[in-house]
Amino acid sequence: MREFASDMAAFQEGHRFEHISIKGISFRYLLCGEGKTTLTLLTGGMGLAELNFSFIEKLEVHYRILTFDYPIGLDTNVDLADAVRALLGALGIKKTVFVGESFGGYLAQIIARRYPDITEGLCLFSTAGLNENTVASLKKKYAKIAKPMLWVLGHVPYAWLKPTLIKASLRHITRATDEELQYMREFFTWAFKDYTGAFDVHMTSLLIDIMNQTPCRKEEFDYLKGKVLLILPDDDDTFTPQMQRELIALFEAPTIVEHILGGHLAPILQTETYVAAIWDFVNQRIEA
Repeated sequence: MREFASDMAAFQEGHRFEHISIKGISFRYLLCGEGKTTLTLLTGGMGLAELNFSFIEKLEVHYRILTFDYPIGLDTNVDLADAVRALLGALGIKKTVFVGESFGGYLAQIIARRYPDITEGLCLFSTAGLNENTVASLKKKYAKIAKPMLWVLGHVPYAWLKPTLIKASLRHITRATDEELQYMREFFTWAFKDYTGAFDVHMTSLLIDIMNQTPCRKEEFDYLKGKVLLILPDDDDTFTPQMQRELIALFEAPTIVEHILGGHLAPILQTETYVAAIWDFVNQRIEA
């Protein structure tokens, strides 16, 4: 039986995060692994790089891996994209494949549209296309509640909110075994242990800012023909089948992996399946 605490402890013992300041923005980052291709892992909406630890451990055997927390001090996703570009430059990374999960998938599209020169490919999963319909639906869903959400996060004692937030996170799991549910309960308990209201306001602000983005167009990604991997889980309660179809439509000749079990949190529960798909994709489409 997998135990999250021991898995995380083993990862932290073998991986040391560094800090770098770029134009007043402090990045906490990890650069590890060896290989011809660099994968930049863009984590989901909690903004914590350690939550990708299972991917890092399995992918660093074949690739150079860069990942980082999303630093406070960046008010918009365009600001964040520009800071990521600056981070890659500071670390001497000229080209990379962006691997984006959930919110990280949105960010990957923003970066790829803004910086084709550094984008070697995209691997997107548990996310949606940043197209006109998605932007419109996000505005419809969140425009009126965005400010109240931020007020609650900024004024209600955060310790009171954590149990509710953990329960809400667990609702994203589908078709999980009792063992998997327990693992995910430990996963989110660890994630929220040192999480602060200030950082939640920061990440929620970036999530809300997605609805302010100019929608992406297919022609903006023409340069990535055949160099996009989409892994689409079943029963994703965050991104509907329609959103998944619209994500596919944004790219020319993407590689598509479907029918993954686990819902929105399938990347955590089915890591080996995702890693195998990434390895096949990079081997055949990027390094071939």
